[in-house]
Amino acid sequence: MYTVLAIGHINLDIYLKIKYIPNIDECVEVIESYVGIGGAATNFSTALTKFRIKPILYAFTGNDILSNTILKILENDGINVDYVQKVNNQIGMAIVLLQESGSKRMIIVGGANRELTLRYLPLYVIRNVNHIHVATRKESIFKQIQEICEIYSKNFSINLTTQTALLGINYFLKLSRLRLIFMNTNEAIYLTKCKDIKHTLSILKNYKDIEFVITAGKYGCYIVHNGEIFCISSFPVNVVDTTGAGDSFAAAYVACKLLNFKVYDRGLIANAFAA
Repeated sequence: MYTVLAIGHINLDIYLKIKYIPNIDECVEVIESYVGIGGAATNFSTALTKFRIKPILYAFTGNDILSNTILKILENDGINVDYVQKVNNQIGMAIVLLQESGSKRMIIVGGANRELTLRYLPLYVIRNVNHIHVATRKESIFKQIQEICEIYSKNFSINLTTQTALLGINYFLKLSRLRLIFMNTNEAIYLTKCKDIKHTLSILKNYKDIEFVITAGKYGCYIVHNGEIFCISSFPVNVVDTTGAGDSFAAAYVACKLLNFKVYDRGLIANAFAA
């Protein structure tokens, strides 16, 4: 069985469905609410279990009943949480405001996620896994994992955010063990500082050491691999909430890559899994 290390966050996600975002001093009633477990690395790990790949989650959480309950749920789902660090801080939270129109707003409470560092990650874990996936906005983690992967000749992937995409393509080209980058179309444009996705793709195909995977919502995804551009259509669905879809896509793509699927096929399967 393949083993994948996911580095990032654990969140308690609170979803509030409303008609519209209220103005200043305005009150709107919640139509529907629900609570779930989230965080990009956690979502990624949960999705990996569907492919019978063993995920190891490295993250920071609180040392309280709620955090312990969440860890137990993740463990029952097949995720190895032995290396999750408990600290004297509250669990990270994400409050998601979902509008009837389909758009959303998110409010993040960093909590224990702010303390994320690789200081407590045993090196033998890195040595024994088949793949490493980094899903955090902390630039310091990129540098730390690069140094460790250099020692053990391991490669890793990164899930970009708007914040990290703004670091620019040249920053990521310096990470010699980075082989796979996931992003959406806006993040890809920020990464390359281009005006549109067409120009972005033409730039990315010049960098053959890194595989670029770009999700494009209803348009599917683009994959830039070894100088070739693949455009893969999406599957028609009635979109309710896209939260976590990118993480599920990345997990499916990594799983298919480990299982030696061809580039087009892993993009197609990832599209289907995230739909």
